Amino acid sequence: MTVNAGTFTVQAQGATGYAWMDCTTNTLIPNETSASFTPTESVSYAAVVSNGCGSDTAACEPIEVQGLSNGLEESISIFPNPSRQTITIHSQSKSIDNIKIMDVQGKIQLEENGNGIESKIDISNFASGTY
Repeated sequence: MTVNAGTFTVQAQGATGYAWMDCTTNTLIPNETSASFTPTESVSYAAVVSNGCGSDTAACEPIEVQGLSNGLEESISIFPNPSRQTITIHSQSKSIDNIKIMDVQGKIQLEENGNGIESKIDISNFASGTY
């Protein structure tokens, strides 16, 4: 089992089925039946792989999910989108302490301290793409 950019992947020769288990509760995650799984919570997970002889469970592996904390996604605005010059990050209720902008591979392109409830970020030197 490997993890890359927040997604677990398992490779098994002759596999006929996959399942993913939350190791904190020892329960299978509903509808997660592919060889890859992108978790939404920071806990430990294991892959369960089946073939004609039965099934085997990989060792539990922890992962830290990055992104907005629960509940904050409704109170944060980022605009304009798209932009080539400057973006504004605005919080309706909480101070912005730290800002990280990452590319789709998870590489940090910018990290800086926030500036209260609103911060302006110059992205004019960023390559065109999704961040």
